[in-house]
Amino acid sequence: MEKVVTVILILSLCFMPAQIQAKSVTSGTDGNGNKWTYNTSTKTLTFTGNKAISDFTLNGHDREPSWYRWSNKTEHIVIEEGITGIGSEAFAGFVKVLSVNIPYTVKKIKRSSFENNYRLREIQIPNEIISIGDKAFAGCYGLKNLSLPSKLNYVGSFEFCKNIKSISLPDSIKDTADGMFTGCEMLTSVKLPRKLKAIKSYDFVDCRKLTKLNIPVTVKVVYMSAFAGSGLKKIVLPSNVQKIRNGNDGQKVFEYIKGIGYPTKNLRVIEIHSKKVKSIQKNSFSGLSSKVVIKVPKSKKKKYTKMLRKSGLSKKVKIVAIEKEARKYEK
Repeated sequence: MEKVVTVILILSLCFMPAQIQAKSVTSGTDGNGNKWTYNTSTKTLTFTGNKAISDFTLNGHDREPSWYRWSNKTEHIVIEEGITGIGSEAFAGFVKVLSVNIPYTVKKIKRSSFENNYRLREIQIPNEIISIGDKAFAGCYGLKNLSLPSKLNYVGSFEFCKNIKSISLPDSIKDTADGMFTGCEMLTSVKLPRKLKAIKSYDFVDCRKLTKLNIPVTVKVVYMSAFAGSGLKKIVLPSNVQKIRNGNDGQKVFEYIKGIGYPTKNLRVIEIHSKKVKSIQKNSFSGLSSKVVIKVPKSKKKKYTKMLRKSGLSKKVKIVAIEKEARKYEK
């Protein structure tokens, strides 16, 4: 009996220091040599250094970064001057974070850096940042307003940022990620870049309060389910649109996502200003309400009617000619 007690006591002494140490570690370094510290009183995580904060992938297999032990307690993230970038998933899942401070020395914010920071309410993004990776702020429910840098050349999606009401994408951007504003239920105003090339798949899915959208004249392609479930009453496809595409599995552009169902209930008018449309993929216009009217250039009415019906547009949906093309959408 004494031997058993002795063994248990020895094992306890072996493991106890490790447990205490694991709980009390409040500083360390990332994979690039930057230093992090955690203040338990202010619940602030601070990074200092002269390189980008290292990348990480939350896949359930790789070891979590040392600072992740504070992911459920951190309320403030401070990145000091000198840090040059924020790595992929560096702070993903920090569910209690309220504010983030990013210095002017940061040039890139990578994929999913702050994804699912549900309570994040405040973040200032410096003008020096040129790239924001896909889903960098996805699932940040607390964000209501976000100002983007004027030099930005790429920005990923803001999907499920449910409380963002207004956002302006700078004209320096030429390309965006799929699902740009999926699930942004409170979004009422969006300014798209003047040189945007495409409206991507799922870009405005479930943007229920978005009733107006000015699509830049530079857009050449509109992809599947781009407007499904939005509050848009009128959609104007500008004069350079050449392709209207669905998904490989036949998902529709204006109506719903297959297997989920997001009807565009408020949609009444689709105006196609382009005379250059070369292809409308099958089912792209399927499922539209009979209340919708499609307006096309007068000189292309016969051709477009054939293309639209062939793509699956119901005969209950009217196709009419545009007598005078509206230019206000193409400024």
